[in-house]
Amino acid sequence: MLAPAEGPATSDSQVELVWTAVTGTGLATGNSAILTYELLWDNGEPARTDFLLLADVDAAGATPTSFTLVGATEGATYRFKVRAVNIYGAGPASPEASIVASDIPSRMEAVTTTRSGTDIILTWVAPAANGAALLAYEIKVRDQASGTYVKDTSKCDGS
Repeated sequence: MLAPAEGPATSDSQVELVWTAVTGTGLATGNSAILTYELLWDNGEPARTDFLLLADVDAAGATPTSFTLVGATEGATYRFKVRAVNIYGAGPASPEASIVASDIPSRMEAVTTTRSGTDIILTWVAPAANGAALLAYEIKVRDQASGTYVKDTSKCDGS
């Protein structure tokens, strides 16, 4: 079974987990239909080495390959595994997936500009990171000819 992955509904307060269904017959499913998927997790405790049962997801349900953990702690890393269960029991667990409860940064306030000789100095207040480190800022300059905003690294040294 493939490792589960982060779903699009993951935010600073919930984690969506998605996985690929076990399909086919014979060895792939243990010669029996998959009844449920067991979701295992470390409940966000960084020192935890074992995995706890989080939920059973009915394989015949409306969304048998996704689960949303509500009430996640912003910035916490959660580890998950999934295993298929048939009438004979649970199969082997998938490789683990680590997912951080985070979201895109908040909207920035307006940039302040000042002049120093021929230089224009931009300053701003960092937006809320929403659980993940801010890695970079993208500065775009309005092109006078087209009126569009473009990245122009030739006029900005990044400092």
